[in-house]
Amino acid sequence: MIGNVLNKARDLITRFGWIIVFLLMIPFFNDGYVGFTLIDNWLMEIFKNLAFIGLILIMVIKKRKPSLLFIVLMAMQIWWMISTMLNYPLSETEVYHKMWFDIIESWSVALVVECFNDDPKSLFSGLILNLELCIYPGLVSKILDYPGNNYYILGYYSLAILWILPAIITSFGYMFYHKRYIRGSVLVLASLALTALLGCATITVAILGLIGAAVLGLLCSRLKKKESFKLPAWLLLVLALLGNAFVLFVYTGGKFPVIDLFIEKFLHKSTTFTERTIIWENAIKMIQEKPWIGHGYRPEVIGYKGRSFIHAHNQLLQQLNARGIIGFTLFILFHIVLVRKLDKTEDSFMRTIALASSFAVWITYMTEGYKKFFRLYLVMFIAYFIRELTAKKKE
Repeated sequence: MIGNVLNKARDLITRFGWIIVFLLMIPFFNDGYVGFTLIDNWLMEIFKNLAFIGLILIMVIKKRKPSLLFIVLMAMQIWWMISTMLNYPLSETEVYHKMWFDIIESWSVALVVECFNDDPKSLFSGLILNLELCIYPGLVSKILDYPGNNYYILGYYSLAILWILPAIITSFGYMFYHKRYIRGSVLVLASLALTALLGCATITVAILGLIGAAVLGLLCSRLKKKESFKLPAWLLLVLALLGNAFVLFVYTGGKFPVIDLFIEKFLHKSTTFTERTIIWENAIKMIQEKPWIGHGYRPEVIGYKGRSFIHAHNQLLQQLNARGIIGFTLFILFHIVLVRKLDKTEDSFMRTIALASSFAVWITYMTEGYKKFFRLYLVMFIAYFIRELTAKKKE
């Protein structure tokens, strides 16, 4: 009897897959969408918990085993919980309450790919609708200059890069598996238009990196000197890490005229990276206070003009500051697992797009450490499962 119930449940998941994906991701990708602005936070939190439980049930029903990448992600978040417990008394219930939702947000975005990598059509059909509901209202509101703040579009928090990179990789996935090029192309163009209109330095550099890596990957795939030659993922990861080291520890304004010119004239930003250098200096001092275990949940970093920030405006410093060397080691291990899988994956157009999109995420590490970073995990988990997704395309 239980077997029959499970079989019927699997059939329903297969039949209504894209609807399930869309509904389960609403609380995570569209939690501030204009249609939900009247919903109280506590009710949205209930939706997030229910969606998380739903994804766990789908994993069980479909007999899916967690990937190595997801296991490392869980270890990262569990250590974050431990480091928080070492820094905050359990009586600080608000801290643990917020941390729980930060954790299930990252796990849920990863789990949707874990659950549906065997059904890429449902995966990309559901996700593209989620991301259209993010990108299009954002683009319209920016064109209309409403409400006049890059961080709040149609009245809700939406640092656009957290949606633009997932939207681009989802668009290409949708076109690749469904052969519906108009819908996917429009979303890509809308994402690029929103990037141009926002004029954010981080997102501009990330998109340039994505395009550059994609072009390089496509050129490499045409080289016939070695039949198996492809653009190595580890090389792009190393380049991104070197870029981080350069920005953090080497670069000072005025020392590199070409870079200064690019930052000031093209990106229209200061060579102090919009005062981030001050935030980085304070973050490094905080890291030295608790180098091994870190400061736990969202440590405040003092910035400029007396302001404090809950993140270090650099992903590597953020990991060291919040989780210490132990957590940072798990963070690096996460990326090693990802690039090893990518480098074992056969060369294909979607591998190139996934690698280029991951590279764009890694570039953002230089100047950002988002509190809602979990949306970008979608890019990396799609990249991790590109081999499986491509295999399904060939069937």
